[in-house]
Amino acid sequence: MDETEVTNSEYIFYLDWMERVFPPSDPNYEHIYTSAVPDTLVWRDVLGFNEQLTENYLRHPGYADYPVIGVSWIQATQYCKWRTDRVNEKILMDKGILKPLFQLDSLEVRGQNNFNTDTYLNNPYTLFDGDSTIYKKGLPTNKKLKKGEAKPSRGSFTGRQVKVSDGILSSRFRLPTEVEWEFAAKAVVEDREYNNTRGRKKYAWKGKYTRNKSKKYKGDQLANFKQGKGDYSGVPGWSNDGADITIQVKSYEPNAFGLYDMSGNAAEWVADVYRPIIDNEANDFNYFRGNIFLQKK
Repeated sequence: MDETEVTNSEYIFYLDWMERVFPPSDPNYEHIYTSAVPDTLVWRDVLGFNEQLTENYLRHPGYADYPVIGVSWIQATQYCKWRTDRVNEKILMDKGILKPLFQLDSLEVRGQNNFNTDTYLNNPYTLFDGDSTIYKKGLPTNKKLKKGEAKPSRGSFTGRQVKVSDGILSSRFRLPTEVEWEFAAKAVVEDREYNNTRGRKKYAWKGKYTRNKSKKYKGDQLANFKQGKGDYSGVPGWSNDGADITIQVKSYEPNAFGLYDMSGNAAEWVADVYRPIIDNEANDFNYFRGNIFLQKK
């Protein structure tokens, strides 16, 4: 799991890529970029004055390290797919398999002409309409030149493509299941005593209160919560939790797994289809509500 929530700056990088590869000015792609933009109107209320947040929260650099807000489940899922492709694209560039795609004069990264992990693993030579000039030397092989065989030209592809079995490509990014998220949030490892877990945790930290018990920071808030009706920050100057809305990631200590804001700050999506109560019958290994099995094409 990521250490923190996805920030505005990370999501803005995604939006910039989408706008460049699927320009809204092109009638073929006019709705793709806008479908990825979060709902910036989540701050708006007829009885609240939040227009500065509506206009600035997503894009202003002052909010760059704040968690992105107003992202739908579908948008979050699409972001995970996009991130998988960009990470693997970068890995292949660093390994010398793939040339830097955004620096080739003859290659236009646009529309369907962008790197896709599934397509690469299925048949790498179908990417970019079969343009093999996007590849460098490839992974080294033990193949030796036969007698009289011409030596390949400098910079040509002489190796082989990457396979899953090479362990080079990143595994697929995705939303965690509900049980995975709860396990990561609770971090019960710090309550373990040999083969037993002592007590139950209410928050991502030890204890049943939202204030710090240590001598140095006694009374300080441990997370960004709404304290009560109309009380978003606590008393100014002392028990203030640092923010009336969300707060910058890593503003509080991580839990025992090294994960930040697993209690407080922002609501987060999981992969499961939501139901208010869990099913009575459930798979006792990696329980997940929402599998759809399809044949890849």
